Formats: sequence, structure tokens, C-alpha cells
Amino acid sequence: MPNPEESRSQLGLVFPEAAAEAPAAFRRVWRVGQLVGEVRNHIEREYADVWVEGEISNYRPAPSGHMYFTLKDGEAQLPVVLFRRQAMLLRFRPEDGLQILVRGRSRCTSSAARCS
Repeated sequence: MPNPEESRSQLGLVFPEAAAEAPAAFRRVWRVGQLVGEVRNHIEREYADVWVEGEISNYRPAPSGHMYFTLKDGEAQLPVVLFRRQAMLLRFRPEDGLQILVRGRSRCTSSAARCS
């Protein structure tokens, strides 16, 4: 069985004392809301204008005129909301299975810690 200390040094990783033994000054303890807020701010700042390619699934038009669907590929899924004003400008009818390229901005809702 490999020695954990040897594995760490082979990988070039350096760890401080075990977290339980580390002084509180070296640990950052987040409240859930704080962490989600920081992640949301980072995502919305760094991915404010993105192009994403994928397949439409779970397409649901709403009575309000908004369109809800999932954009997916073989590795991940991304929930999408297309608001009424932009939906009215579409030159095609969205449907499940359609491969599309979209431009938008990423938003992260803090209440559920879900990113879209």
C-alpha cells in the first residue's frame, strides 16, 4: 500500500497541518449565503457574455411568452430562460433535439444555489 506522504510529495502537493490542528487564522469558514454570493458574483462577472453550443431538451414555452429549456451536451446540462422580448425575435421554432448556438449571460440564483 502506498505511503500517503510519498504520494503527496510525488504530486508536488504541499498541505498545511491537518485542518483540525490548523489555527483558525489559516482557515476561512464561510456561511452558506456568503459562499453562494461570492460564487454568484464570480460567475456573473466572468461569464457576462458567453456563446454556448448544445442540444435543446425539455423545451417548455410559457403563457408569458418566455421559453424554458435545457441546453445539453454529452457532459453537462444548463437550464436556459429565453425571455419574451428575445423569444419574439427568433427566426425558428425551438424543439427538443435541435442543436443550437446561443449567446447570453450566466446567472446564479442564490436562494437555491443553482447556476444557469
